[in-house]
Amino acid sequence: VEEYESAIEMLTRTTVDARDAQVVDLLGACRTNVAAGCVKSSTGLHRERDAAEALHSAVLQCDAVLGGGGGMERFRAKALFRRGQAFGEASALEDAATEGLQGIAGGSESLRERAVKD
Repeated sequence: VEEYESAIEMLTRTTVDARDAQVVDLLGACRTNVAAGCVKSSTGLHRERDAAEALHSAVLQCDAVLGGGGGMERFRAKALFRRGQAFGEASALEDAATEGLQGIAGGSESLRERAVKD
């Protein structure tokens, strides 16, 4: 992932014409590969915050492709798929966190529901 991020930084910093087909292809490929790596790495992270940050990075990379226009069209399907994966993992992460909090609270009620009762 770090190598792809370095390539993105280099391609966006240089004075190369951003409309150049090769630059657009490289940016699209790098961004969707970073997104894939972030989604994959999020499942192996032990801290929920780290996993959430990795998933957020994946979504940002996909959004950059989807909003990029100018030749990025060929990467749209891949970016949509990767963004969907990130949202799916984020939802699973949120469900797991909710279940964990309910377990700590001592029952099926959420912490919010218990606070209102007390």
